[in-house]
Amino acid sequence: MKLFPLSLSFRDNNYESKFQDFYYDLSLNLVRNALLLGLFLYSSFAILDYYLVPDLKHIFWFLRFVIIAPPVLITYILTYTKFFKKNFQLLMAINIIIAGINISVMILMATGVASYSYYAGIMLVLIYCYTVSKLRFIWASVVGLIIIVSYEIISLSLLKTSTMIFVNNNFFLVGANFLGMLACYTIEYTTRKNFFLLELLEIEQQKTKNINASLEDKVINRTKKITETLQDLTKEINTRRLAEEKNNAYNKELELITNTALDFVRLTPQINIYNVISKKLFELIGISPITISSYENSKLILKSIHFNSKLFDKVIKLIGFNPIGLSSDSTDEIENLLLSGKLIKIAGGFQEFTSGGFSQTMSSSISKLLNIKSIYAIGLTSNGKLFGSINIILRGNSSIVDKKNLIELYAQLVSIAIQRDFAIKDLKISEEKNTTVVENMGEGIGIVNSNEEFIYVNKAAEVIFGVEPGTLISQNLKDFLSPESALNVLSRTSNKLENDLLSTYDLEIIRPNGEIRFITVTSSLSPNRQTDEKEIIGIFRDNTIRIKAEQKTLKALNEKEILLKEVFHRVKNNLQIITSILRMQAQLAENESVKTKLQKSVDRIHSMALVQSKLFQSGDFENINIPSYISGIVANLISTNNVSPGKIKINYNIEDIRMDVNMATPCGMIVSEIISNSIQHAFPNDAKGEIGISFKFNSDQFHLELSDNGIGLPQNFDVNSKGSIGFILVNTLVSQLRGNLDITSVNGTKIIITFNNQDLKTFSKIK
Repeated sequence: MKLFPLSLSFRDNNYESKFQDFYYDLSLNLVRNALLLGLFLYSSFAILDYYLVPDLKHIFWFLRFVIIAPPVLITYILTYTKFFKKNFQLLMAINIIIAGINISVMILMATGVASYSYYAGIMLVLIYCYTVSKLRFIWASVVGLIIIVSYEIISLSLLKTSTMIFVNNNFFLVGANFLGMLACYTIEYTTRKNFFLLELLEIEQQKTKNINASLEDKVINRTKKITETLQDLTKEINTRRLAEEKNNAYNKELELITNTALDFVRLTPQINIYNVISKKLFELIGISPITISSYENSKLILKSIHFNSKLFDKVIKLIGFNPIGLSSDSTDEIENLLLSGKLIKIAGGFQEFTSGGFSQTMSSSISKLLNIKSIYAIGLTSNGKLFGSINIILRGNSSIVDKKNLIELYAQLVSIAIQRDFAIKDLKISEEKNTTVVENMGEGIGIVNSNEEFIYVNKAAEVIFGVEPGTLISQNLKDFLSPESALNVLSRTSNKLENDLLSTYDLEIIRPNGEIRFITVTSSLSPNRQTDEKEIIGIFRDNTIRIKAEQKTLKALNEKEILLKEVFHRVKNNLQIITSILRMQAQLAENESVKTKLQKSVDRIHSMALVQSKLFQSGDFENINIPSYISGIVANLISTNNVSPGKIKINYNIEDIRMDVNMATPCGMIVSEIISNSIQHAFPNDAKGEIGISFKFNSDQFHLELSDNGIGLPQNFDVNSKGSIGFILVNTLVSQLRGNLDITSVNGTKIIITFNNQDLKTFSKIK
């Protein structure tokens, strides 16, 4: 209960509104009585006026009967109107304030001992205000304060009361007002608390009422049922024996249905489930013939008949064949009826039962032979799937009305059993297929347990491990491994058991006959569903032939690599010898032209030697690093021609191009020839200059540009002239590249060579 401490109003406006109505209804009769009581007492004290103030009695009576009485009577009358409910507290407060002020006026007008008597009247007004008036605490406190203030004003201002008397009067007046406030606060708090408790009680009572109503309904219904049961029992007293027989029959049926369910669970795929279904149903209901049909490809196929053998033989003789396996087309209407899982009566008799499989005459003959009364059918269905139907043929006076629920329950059990039977057969077929696939795989498959013992292997695995068929089971994998392979398997098995990883690795196994085989194993973790033991499935591939071929190839490759290194060193030594001889001849030659030609020959040999060096360093004949190759050639030319630092600036613009040796060698020799000519002839008299080398590849075409800003070529210069051996060599090399040569000599010399990316044959490629 949450209240504002001063006003005592509920913090919840809904509660406050309800309390106002509650308080008004609670107080109305008391207020009416209080108004009459107050009017009576206030009027009765007119007798006191007669004795105490005979000279002023007319004035006092005026105050009592003219000032006070009419408002009180009007207020009393208003208590019977809606207006009073809205202004209840205000009207009562006004009446009490008027009464209190009137008494204060009487005290003012009375003299001597008489004034003390009227002082007691204020006490009565305060008591009336805080108790019987039903004013709320906040209203009563304000009214009491107004009355006391009016008295204080009159006492101090008009009566000139002495200090001692004033203090004495105020002690009692304020004390009485405080006690009144306390009483009023307690009364209202108690009232509000009672209201809150009543609200809670009402809520609980409503709950109790609802519960009682519900219980009462249940009691009524239960009483009704009990009454009906008593009536039924009364009617059945004379047929108690029949009821006991039915109960015994029910218990027997329940026992049969329970045993039947267990029998279906224990069924094996080898047993004809349809014969079991018809036989068990006959044991349950004691009626035959019973036929069971399966549903396959929109056809109902007769699978089993439980029937008197002599009559069945007569039926076979009549129709001329055994009806087992006979099929009839199913319609959407029949399927929908069977999918309901309810026992239905076939309206068209035997003719409709066979879906027109027999002629009308034959159907009539069979019906007459078997004395068929009616035929019932129920679908074998589970999860919206139709598996077949149970058909019950009633003969003579037989009936299944009281066995309908039992038959429908039995049909549900049968549907589950058939679904399970299908699943087991499908699983067996799938397992047989998987086993056939695994057994006939070219790769070996094996399963080892946590002790690394084989618990399953296929034929290919036995061949790979070189053992007799059926002897690999229970053998340990480690017995076939070399020491290194055993450690490899141990670490991988431990890691696999911890992390459940799939991995592939190579092993070296030793067959029982001592032959070493190389196999690749792909393994994964598989828990055993029956024992929860960790098992590892491995796929084994015999790679012995491939690995031996690889080893042979690797050996040949190593031999070729050694031979190639030897050839390289010999060629390098021979080139160095030739270079040394040419340099010695150049030093001994007195003719400068001869010296120059010999030096150019040295440069040409160096460019070829540089290609060989790059080849040996990279070991790749298809990817010569052109920027590095060309910069090496130029550096050698600068060095051998003794070019002073700062005389010639080389500007490189070479893309990161890779070429095979057949294209790189002629390119290098072209660069060597042209740059050598530029160094020796483009800048005479120690003139400074620049040489540009640009080599780019774009749209399957190489673009080599060599230029200088020297004096240019001589007038009437002929590239094919016999005197220019260097350019003849360049022409030959360009032709080898199947390219184009363009020479211009304006502000220096610019030579542009373009050629396509192509496969230039070496001598080894020419057959």
